[in-house]
Amino acid sequence: MYSGFYYDAVITPFAVDPRVEGNPLTKRADAINTQVALEIIKRTTLKDNASFFAFKLKAWLLYSTPELTIRPAQRALRWFEWLIITSAAVGLILRCRSRGKLDTWSLEKLQLPGAQISVYKKLTVAAMLLGLVFAMALQLTPVLYNERYNNYFMEPWLILLSGIAAGILLQRSDESSAGYRQQLFTKNSALRWRTSISLYAVALIAILIATSVALTIWAMRYETFAIDPQRTGPTEVVLQSKTMGTAYAEQAEPLSPNRWRIGTSPASVAVNLPSFDPANLDPKAFMDGIWRVRLAVLAPKGSSACRHALFSISNAHPALRWYSPEPVLNLRADGKMHTYAIHGNDNLRPSGPGKLIVTVQCPEATEITWGGAELLRVTTPEAARALILHNQPINPYRSLELQ
Repeated sequence: MYSGFYYDAVITPFAVDPRVEGNPLTKRADAINTQVALEIIKRTTLKDNASFFAFKLKAWLLYSTPELTIRPAQRALRWFEWLIITSAAVGLILRCRSRGKLDTWSLEKLQLPGAQISVYKKLTVAAMLLGLVFAMALQLTPVLYNERYNNYFMEPWLILLSGIAAGILLQRSDESSAGYRQQLFTKNSALRWRTSISLYAVALIAILIATSVALTIWAMRYETFAIDPQRTGPTEVVLQSKTMGTAYAEQAEPLSPNRWRIGTSPASVAVNLPSFDPANLDPKAFMDGIWRVRLAVLAPKGSSACRHALFSISNAHPALRWYSPEPVLNLRADGKMHTYAIHGNDNLRPSGPGKLIVTVQCPEATEITWGGAELLRVTTPEAARALILHNQPINPYRSLELQ
């Protein structure tokens, strides 16, 4: 959903065996989806698999990149949880360290908050909770990411660990001193509160909160999410690049065919879509589409402002879902020709004659070269049927060159 695609867990098994009747939870449907997923993983390179699953693991540990535009507070909270847990762990290590030649590193030095039980038992429980968090994240990494699962399967353990971590940090290291115990029983409640916690720890927690917010703001500004234009899964072309009209630009001067220099910003490059039967691109004709666009962008030396391009279709279907990802291409303004990919659904699916428009907010004198565009149809259901019924392998890759 966050990338603009629909769930194909229903139509894929149905294309292989209509007896599943659109229920992805049956054993037969689950077996089909599992076989297709394992086939795609097997045909994907080790490097791409590692990158993909690392991205998934990061989403479970920190929430996904698209969620930064929906509920950024979740990312800030998750950063705070990890920072305070790490700070408490470092604090415990420092408290155990040797303080002289005759002293040794020992857990016996620790005075942990809570019930008066063995420090080893308390640390074992905390370690088990932390182990559960990582085990849950690893277990969920192969699964389709879901914010609800993240909230209910990961967050409870992290809340408990954060509470433990806060207690460890706020506890004064001189808690066992007689003077400290006497202060706890003073009649002055304000003094009792001030002497029962470490004010340095309060300052540290305030710094951790500010750091969590700063990291989230940085991520909202610079963290990107994009579809791999070469690893599209099984697809076929429905609108070819060579059938589209001649590209033209607005707010830019021509340098050569398909190449312009921006005068004022925003500037745009547009191309007329080829004639087609609207029924062939209707959402009922196929579920998911992918646009691939080739562009070369060369920004003036020292400029870092040209990072995004807005992708739009002038005559498209409406966006019907509660969430639609922002239709942006994450540009690489190095002057080289790159292929970019974005979903071709809803408001990016042509409903009739119209134009494809790429709008950029780049500094004056930025050069743009148009390399073409094509619309692909995702054919995972057909590929699944060919795999299971005819033993035809699934190729998850597609050449970066457009047709």
